[in-house]
Amino acid sequence: MKLPINIKQLATLLEGRIMGSEDGQLWAPEKIELAQQQHVAFLANDKYLPFVETTKAGVIVVSEGFPVHNYPHQNFVIVDHAYARFSALLEAFQATSNKKSGIHPQAIIDPSAEIHPSAFIGPGAVVEAGVVVGAESVIEALVWLGPQVIIGNQSTIFPGVKIYNQCIVGNEVIIHANAVIGSDGFGFAPQSDGTYKKVPQTGNVVIEDRVEIGANTVIDRAMMGSTRIEEGVKLDNLVQIAHNVVVGANTVIAAQTGISGSTTLGKNIVVGGQAGFGGHIHVADKSTIGAQSGVNKNITEVGKKWNGTPLLEYMESMRALSILRKLPELVKRLEKIEKNSKNNLKDENQ
Repeated sequence: MKLPINIKQLATLLEGRIMGSEDGQLWAPEKIELAQQQHVAFLANDKYLPFVETTKAGVIVVSEGFPVHNYPHQNFVIVDHAYARFSALLEAFQATSNKKSGIHPQAIIDPSAEIHPSAFIGPGAVVEAGVVVGAESVIEALVWLGPQVIIGNQSTIFPGVKIYNQCIVGNEVIIHANAVIGSDGFGFAPQSDGTYKKVPQTGNVVIEDRVEIGANTVIDRAMMGSTRIEEGVKLDNLVQIAHNVVVGANTVIAAQTGISGSTTLGKNIVVGGQAGFGGHIHVADKSTIGAQSGVNKNITEVGKKWNGTPLLEYMESMRALSILRKLPELVKRLEKIEKNSKNNLKDENQ
């Protein structure tokens, strides 16, 4: 997408129709309450409805059914689903602003590495022997790509990321700053003298297409085979994934979650923040795990919600929490009953 674009081009891009002028020039998206004439804004939440009257945006993207005729002074692009369409627009603007290629003179590239001509390697990045970087991928400053790492097409690796040897990153993957991919799994064998001997971690990490990995997240390499993050997975910041874990396609995991070794998460799972998973367990597809839950057993039923530590089905955990909240009052009542019982017994013995 070449900037600026006019409202007519925007409507074509979003597969929408125009109400108002189609000639305004647009340079960037912006929040509806802050937008100026050169901006495109959107409305998908009634909380922001008052700003439709006052915004200076060049055009507003709204969903079908919005009463555009109530605002004759504004320009609109009407689409089937404003939030989804605007998300696609943000992607298009981001791709335009991030577009760059070439190798920075301060990058360190092994002669055996294969860098696509349309890729970008930033200053201070280190690309070791046998690395492959695909078309239109961006390797930002101070990234380290270990020997024989493969990066697919149109992936973005942000500053400070470390990807250890032989790990594989697919197409359209985003890895945010200071993430570590392929560090050794936590494998130590106890010895008879009470010490621990390191078990070699000989596998790798495979990250499939369209995965996004948050800042400071760590994914350990497998002891043998691969730790695998399947297509479409979204990992928040500060997530720890241990060796030989499999995270199923389109699973979403919030910050500070830890997954122990050899655990398999199914597809389309939602995991709240600070959840913990024991090792060698399996979680069924479409499960929902509440924040701060401790998952220490297999979950075999598809599509159920779970919460708490110890882990309970969601409604059962809510009932338990309701009882827990009443516990101080129940204790007081029990103490009162015991006191009255002792007093009655004392009176009978007199």
